[in-house]
Amino acid sequence: MLFACLLVTHAGPAHADWTATCTAGCTCKWADGKKVAECPSAGFTTIPENLSSEIQVLDLRGNQLGALVNRAFSSVGLINLQRIFLRNCSLTLVEKDAFHDLNIMVEVDLSHNQLQRFNPETFSTNEKLRSLSLSHNPLDKLEAHQFPALPNLRSLELVKCQLEMVDKKAFMHLSKLESLKLSANRFTNLKPEVFLPLNKLKSLDLQDNPWNCDCRLLALRDYLSEANLNSTLTLCAEPEHLKGKSWSRLAAEDFACKPLIDVNEPHVEGRLGFDVTFSCRVSGNPPPTIWWVLQNRQVKNHFYLHQQQQQPELEHWSNLTLRRISEQDAGQYRCIARNKGGQVEANVSLQTPPAPVTILIEEETGLMSYTTAITLAIVGACVLLAGLVFLIICLVRRAP
Repeated sequence: MLFACLLVTHAGPAHADWTATCTAGCTCKWADGKKVAECPSAGFTTIPENLSSEIQVLDLRGNQLGALVNRAFSSVGLINLQRIFLRNCSLTLVEKDAFHDLNIMVEVDLSHNQLQRFNPETFSTNEKLRSLSLSHNPLDKLEAHQFPALPNLRSLELVKCQLEMVDKKAFMHLSKLESLKLSANRFTNLKPEVFLPLNKLKSLDLQDNPWNCDCRLLALRDYLSEANLNSTLTLCAEPEHLKGKSWSRLAAEDFACKPLIDVNEPHVEGRLGFDVTFSCRVSGNPPPTIWWVLQNRQVKNHFYLHQQQQQPELEHWSNLTLRRISEQDAGQYRCIARNKGGQVEANVSLQTPPAPVTILIEEETGLMSYTTAITLAIVGACVLLAGLVFLIICLVRRAP
């Protein structure tokens, strides 16, 4: 009995010690086996100074802190913090060593602030960190090595951060990450290489992004499907005919890029009786169907099509050869390419100039000279004959 009384007497002051120093605006209490200081929306502009160093959980949600300077917590004696909640604290800056000396910190909530950037070494001394939330911050991109080596990080939330780009090495040091939330950002496409370092990943949330479901997104869709990672319903925002459709319900050929088309020579001059060839370069994925049209009629006669893959993006050359052209072959030819991404066309104009006029003039001049010579010869013969007749008559009259 005496031992029990002594134990109670000893425990009482110990309990009073860490709660007695609870600063105004905070409530210090036991919760879930932790020493907690709850200070929500209490008007703090800096980290409270009069809290016990034994505090393990600090809730500062709704305070207008503005910035976290280097050693913001350890400088006021809070070195045993395990969980820190800084949601909606108007933070625009977190200095690189803000969480320095917090060696047993396992959770940080920095959501609903105004952070546009943060130093890649911000959490470099927090190797015990298991959960990090940066949701609802205007972070438009994640740079290479954006996060330091965090061997115990299991959950990372980046929801509604205005993210448009993630470098393929942004998550390079997060090999133990199991849950990643990237929903409600501005992604239209992401490379599969972004997620390759995350070989322990079990859950990936990509929904509510404006995904453009064209050929460039197919690699990501296939990777997530093979890795069984896309655990939430992810919908297409573009193109229009796929809007609202789930990735998982689309075939590979539905992820199409509208073809690109170009012609080397838009104006071709051919020689009558000779062959002429038009060339049309087309790229597209999946490979487009290519054909040629003259006056709304598909050209089949003397048609030769050659397709050649130049790059992984499937570049093709289509050549149309017309044999021994005539004047009827002149006109506007259209090279048309189509796949599920759309249809495009390019025009080639064929001109067949008339035969040189000089040749006809020379032929007509030669004909005129020949006719004149014959005429003169006939006239000369007639004159000569008349002269002979006249001479004979004269000779006859003179004869006795």
